[in-house]
Amino acid sequence: MKDTHWISKFTIAVLIVGFVGGWLGSPGAYAEHGKPTAQKVADRDFPSIFQAWNKAEAGPGVTGNEVHDTAMHDLYFTSTQGLGLQWNDASPTNSDGDGLGTGFTSTSIAAATAKVQALHSENPNLVILTEIRYWAAWETYLPADHAWWKRKSDGSKIPAWQGEGMTIYYMDWDNAAFREHVANQAKAAVDTGLVDGIMIDCMAIDEFGDADADPNRVDLIARIRSKIGDKLLLINSNQLKRPNMAPYINGLYMEVWQSSTPEHMQLVSDTLKWAEEKTRSPKINALELWYDSNRNDLYKMRAVTTLSLTHGNGYALFADHNENPNPDHLHNWYDFWNADLGKPVAAGYQRADNELFQREFDKGTVIYNQKGNGTQTITFGQQRTRVSTGTTGTTFQVNDNDGDIFLYVGAPPNPLPGPAAAMQTDYYAASASSTQGNHNWYTQYTDGSAYTNMSWDNANNNLFRFSGQGISVFGEFGNNGGRIDLGGSYDAVLKWVAPAAGDIKIGALMRKEFGTDGDGVIVTVKKNNTVLWGPTLINGMTPTQLNLNQTVAAGDSILFIANKNNNLTGDQLRLRPFVKLYTGTTTPPPVTGNVALASKGATVTASTDNGVNFAASGAINGDRKGVNWGNGGGWSDGTSGAYPDWLQVNFGGNRTIEEIDVFTVQDNYAAPSEPTPTMTFSQYGITAFDVQYWNGSAWATIPGGSVTGNDKVWRKFSFAPVTTDKIRVVVNNALNGYSRITELEAWTEPSPPPSSGSSESMFASVTGPQSQGDWTDKELGIVFSSSVAGKVTELKAYVASAAEAGAHTARIWKNSDGSLVGGPYTLNFSSTIGWQTFDIPDLNLLANTAYTLSISTGSDSGRYYAMKTNSMSSAGNNGSHLSWQAHAGVYGTTLGNRPTTQALYDANYMRDIVFVAN
Repeated sequence: MKDTHWISKFTIAVLIVGFVGGWLGSPGAYAEHGKPTAQKVADRDFPSIFQAWNKAEAGPGVTGNEVHDTAMHDLYFTSTQGLGLQWNDASPTNSDGDGLGTGFTSTSIAAATAKVQALHSENPNLVILTEIRYWAAWETYLPADHAWWKRKSDGSKIPAWQGEGMTIYYMDWDNAAFREHVANQAKAAVDTGLVDGIMIDCMAIDEFGDADADPNRVDLIARIRSKIGDKLLLINSNQLKRPNMAPYINGLYMEVWQSSTPEHMQLVSDTLKWAEEKTRSPKINALELWYDSNRNDLYKMRAVTTLSLTHGNGYALFADHNENPNPDHLHNWYDFWNADLGKPVAAGYQRADNELFQREFDKGTVIYNQKGNGTQTITFGQQRTRVSTGTTGTTFQVNDNDGDIFLYVGAPPNPLPGPAAAMQTDYYAASASSTQGNHNWYTQYTDGSAYTNMSWDNANNNLFRFSGQGISVFGEFGNNGGRIDLGGSYDAVLKWVAPAAGDIKIGALMRKEFGTDGDGVIVTVKKNNTVLWGPTLINGMTPTQLNLNQTVAAGDSILFIANKNNNLTGDQLRLRPFVKLYTGTTTPPPVTGNVALASKGATVTASTDNGVNFAASGAINGDRKGVNWGNGGGWSDGTSGAYPDWLQVNFGGNRTIEEIDVFTVQDNYAAPSEPTPTMTFSQYGITAFDVQYWNGSAWATIPGGSVTGNDKVWRKFSFAPVTTDKIRVVVNNALNGYSRITELEAWTEPSPPPSSGSSESMFASVTGPQSQGDWTDKELGIVFSSSVAGKVTELKAYVASAAEAGAHTARIWKNSDGSLVGGPYTLNFSSTIGWQTFDIPDLNLLANTAYTLSISTGSDSGRYYAMKTNSMSSAGNNGSHLSWQAHAGVYGTTLGNRPTTQALYDANYMRDIVFVAN
């Protein structure tokens, strides 16, 4: 990148020193200011905007007051001078010699303290970083003869950039003493207590190569991490992943400039998603795009904002070009950024129907339309207000390379929208790097029988090359796509390998590189060994477009094969292939099991009830025993001695059922036991009743469903399957004057056999959560305890999507000291939707002791999991020994660590145990 930040930074520093004496505050070195850093990151609302060195100049809320305007952002990084700090070098009043500084003057610490306090008084969630230089600097940054300048063979300094009347020069990061000095400067900055961490610029590619492949630059980042402890570390990588630096950094500053092709925008989004997965927590990824024409390119502003929101939890910025003569990264503030979204409540995903990216927040939906997807229409199930226009409706159009925020009108939808099918697009040009298999693409050559990977040639224009036959393949981001220089008797091959089974769309644009030379190129497309298209002669400058639909199994290959026609003269091919993969089901899984549960969408009504404590809702909550009878534990009618009474359950849609179970109240209702088919009552139960279903025009009694003289707590009715949308029980008589039902069930399959009473779970009857996905691995769990000592014999998990199939890891911690008491256990989920149970060695638990059970997301690319929202907002129990406090659903972002963050939307992640009391 062009580095002219120092111009504006130094100007700001001089201004700050000039007026800071008027601020209130006292020096606060070595004491952290404001909230803990992780809390600042977690507490902010979205959209979340950052400031890279220089200010917002105009827009709603911008006042011209530096502190106020900076504090409108949630992340701010600047030079040490920009904060008001001056290095304690030989020239502490200016920027000369700053490269030798080892600490800061006390006067400047006082000035910086006042500024930081003022910023945090405006925005307590503002994260502040300061830049430490390593890459290049102005010529007085170090003495002219210093060993820390990079030099040519003649001893002169090497210019890194020239312009605007000045030159900056490379510094020598290959010098170990210099790397140690830079790390110590970073430590000096965080030791002031004024910053949340360090920003390091220029960690992408320069004339010395790829920074992430440079062991000395990786060593520099490792040294900084060792010096600054748990403080934040952000590096500028442009659009590139930094796998070797990832263990040390908290995020990428993605200064992406202008972006003109779908391939480049996919690379940007892919890198952002990667950084959200691979960097340290707390994560502070920051994405910046520049305008195309001017600051009024609002579609581009919306695109970078919504891309950031749908692909991660980071920060966004839409700013000026570095090439402008004014200071870099100046920008406007936009009313779009004032939208009140709250916090994310689910992971983002790409829709299979229109390929839009979508994510739900507390107060609205974010939609991002990646470049190349065309204008798309989206329809919501309820009204939303579009932030960019203020219009309200349910159907909207979103333009190509654009996005928008749609705020809920009224309460959020329940359940939240989620991916019915997973979808990904793999462009060959976006995969271009030294790594084979990036975006599932491989660059190969073949003699018609075997396929062999080409080698990466970093020394010659960064390309794949088979030098023995003169074949070269350039992966490029330009509008014309990658270029293939053809060989003789060998074919060039671009091969995509399916990462999963599903439906695919194969697309490509192809043309000659030079219009008048040569006799053309032969292109063939195959699936494994089967020809799908061609052989076709490409012999002109007008692009040939390819569109194919196929179904693939995991591991299937799609091959684009190219070679000469008759001779090689002028036969260079421009080729832009891509594959879109659709996996999963396009319809929600069917509702099965006990479909009369409220958790599965059922509703209930009754002829009357005996007040709110005996409401009908207590009869479809999954509790057969009637725990808390008289306080929501079941239904009782409100007309003593008058019959008939009725209780009716509506399923919310047609269900095919083959069993209905009716449970009435036990004699010992204050301490009920698990019902069995032989358990009797003598005081309060229903003695005569009819069990009926709706046949589409009238109520019909199920076979054997007319009962008289009943004395059983539990009556089970099995019959040939019927399809209906509702059932009811008509009570004709009961003991003690009232009709009392603790639970009414309707099963699409035979119900599980009754428990022996020796084991119990927390959520044995709770089913029907939605499937969610995430960009990153998660630990998902619940905090629970038992009123008696006992042992865990099995673990349970609800599988809400077939994509969850595979290995997951479970652990149990004791909360009081955070110790791991059980596991890790490997649980192999099957693709079957519903509860799954896994044996573990017996694990002893103490009475009245809080434990956390966590089961990780799996290895599937979507990291799908079950999530039942708004179900852990209050304390609960299973009617026996197991219980949980309010907000017991928890998650964590570091695999292997005990999750402690409260679940979004008070979700239950459907992790459970099988417990046997001593």
